Amino acid sequence: MWNNEPVTVKFTCTDDDSGVASLTDDQTINFEVQNHSVAGTCIDNEGNQATVVVGPIYIDLTKPTINAARDVGPNANQWNNTQVEVTFTCEDIGGSGIDKCTAPETLGEGAGQSSLGTAVDLAGNSASVTETPINVDLTKPTLTFGIQNPLANGAGWNNSEVDFPFSPGDALSGVDATIPGSSPVVVSDEGEGVTAIVTVSDLAGNSAEFTTPPVNIDTIAPAPPSLPDLIDASDIGSFLDDEITNDDTATFVDGKAVPDLEPDSTVTLFDGAAGPEIGSGPTDGFGSYEITTNEPPLLPLDEGSHSIIATVTDIAGNESDDSLPLIIHIDVTDPILAVTEDVIEGVFELNATTALGAEVDLAALVLASDDGPGDMTVTCAPDDPLLDDPIYPLGATTPVSCIATDAAGNASENVLFSIIVVVQRINVNINPSALNLNGKGVVPVALLGDDGFAVADVDALTVRFGVTGIEAPPEHGGHLADDLSQLKLHFRYSELDIDLTQPGDTIIELVMTGSLVGSGAPFEGMDTVRLVRNFSPRVIEPAPATLPPGNGTPGQGQGNRGNDNGNSGQGNNGEGRGNAGQENNGNSNGNSGVGNNGISGQGNNGNGNGNSGQGNNGNGNSGQGRGNIGDPSSQSVGSGVDNDDDDDDDGGEGNSGNNSSNAGGNGTENGGGNGNDNAGGNDNGGGNDTDNGGSTDNGGGNDNDNGNGNDNGGGNGNGGGNGNGNNK
Repeated sequence: MWNNEPVTVKFTCTDDDSGVASLTDDQTINFEVQNHSVAGTCIDNEGNQATVVVGPIYIDLTKPTINAARDVGPNANQWNNTQVEVTFTCEDIGGSGIDKCTAPETLGEGAGQSSLGTAVDLAGNSASVTETPINVDLTKPTLTFGIQNPLANGAGWNNSEVDFPFSPGDALSGVDATIPGSSPVVVSDEGEGVTAIVTVSDLAGNSAEFTTPPVNIDTIAPAPPSLPDLIDASDIGSFLDDEITNDDTATFVDGKAVPDLEPDSTVTLFDGAAGPEIGSGPTDGFGSYEITTNEPPLLPLDEGSHSIIATVTDIAGNESDDSLPLIIHIDVTDPILAVTEDVIEGVFELNATTALGAEVDLAALVLASDDGPGDMTVTCAPDDPLLDDPIYPLGATTPVSCIATDAAGNASENVLFSIIVVVQRINVNINPSALNLNGKGVVPVALLGDDGFAVADVDALTVRFGVTGIEAPPEHGGHLADDLSQLKLHFRYSELDIDLTQPGDTIIELVMTGSLVGSGAPFEGMDTVRLVRNFSPRVIEPAPATLPPGNGTPGQGQGNRGNDNGNSGQGNNGEGRGNAGQENNGNSNGNSGVGNNGISGQGNNGNGNGNSGQGNNGNGNSGQGRGNIGDPSSQSVGSGVDNDDDDDDDGGEGNSGNNSSNAGGNGTENGGGNGNDNAGGNDNGGGNDTDNGGSTDNGGGNDNDNGNGNDNGGGNGNGGGNGNGNNK
């Protein structure tokens, strides 16, 4: 459709009738047009005409334009060290438009290359461009080294700088420069396997580094070695690194934690700066050494102090100055070990500090002496392992052996002795110091403290007191003196397991045992007490026959709550049926059944411990009646109550039991002593006691100590009810 040259339009016309009169001349278009048209007209002789239009006509007489561009330009030397891509840009401004344009072209390695590009428009006009010269060098330069100068010695070492000649090369763009700028390159670093580097660059900008062959260079004398050090195997004794030993052919190593001597050097040891050589040896690959001194034919080191000095000679023959001296002491004399005065005839006895026994500082039981330097170590141990290490067992004899080792490792002879752990002995004071064989109530006992025994640490729950020390627990936690000098406890007379059949005016021992709070350490104490028989023993009489119920006035029986069942009823001049006793659940003390000119009622359900009654205070007489036997019943009688004064009221003990107990008593015993000694209120009837109740049995003496006055029997006691009064 497009023309790239001028266009001529020619018109032709025919007329068969009158003939052609006129015709439009040929039209030549010699300029660029688009969508152009030309009209031609033919007229015949008759005046008739015809017109024709030729078009559209497109004429493009101008060549397109084309430009070439590289993606990266050349360096100053007109070289590239990467591939070059040439891109062509074609345009046909105002013309027919681009029909064809050469695609981008990538050129690789080569010198003087070119790239041709062509642009063709739609009218067929064309234009070309050439990008040249294009020089590409993608290969790094090369280098070769000559033989080192000077050559290494026989051990492969040089003691001076080393030169390497070199020759660079580049096959395409050519060598531009080298670093260093000229041959040779000098290796000057100190060490093993040191090298130098030559850098070569070509005209295209490619560069490469070339490393010389490694060489060993040592031009400097080594520094003095570190302080020598005894190896652990030679530093024999209680402590490492004290430089005291009994090894007179000791072995030494470099004293640094990380040795830094030159490998394959030679270390020489001397005894003093001007002293004789005592050994030498090579350093290993890690720069350390190990030298045993005075090996034959050298003589062993003498006993005493020595100053050990080291020097080192490197593989190039450079020798160091002297090291700092290491002062060591050779000691080959054994120490002496003996027991202290605390070990008597081969035995050390001590009190238990725990429930199992006691820890023992065995080293404190021996004395060690030695003429050599440094400290000694004393090692003691039982001959057999302890079951509860480190506790030495209570009551056992444990053999122990000790040995002393001095700082040089010399050992003494073994010292043998035994450990015996015993129960701690304490001071116990029973007050009063006499006990009535017919007595009841509580016995006050004081634990006395001293420098080795703190009564405040006593665990009262573990305390027992009696003939063997395992019988009676204390009535309560006890009373600790304000100055912590003593702990007063109270124990039931009836629980001490005293043989009441023995004669009066007999002295016996009573034992107290217990342990301390926290540690559980046991203790044991003993005091003597005189047994007296101030009163006639009670008589257990046969039970009277039970009479049928009468019609008398009911009596009021009052009883305390017992630990199990049954309080006695009290008959008041009754001839009929007694009323049930009244239960008291507080801290007050109940009254024992006492017949007042009559017969007491019969208590029911007496299977456990009855409550103690309240003793009479003074010399009054008890009632004259005799109670009937309960079946089964429990009657409490005649134990005392502590008054609120400063002395213990040592009273009698109430009776109750699983069988039968007679209320009312014989009515013939008088209250005790001087009228000040009241029966202790803590006394509950217990066990199978079948003793006959009497009027209040007051302990002898003037003891007015405030005891356990408010201690009542607890539990599910029943009041003494349904007692049957007997007819007079």
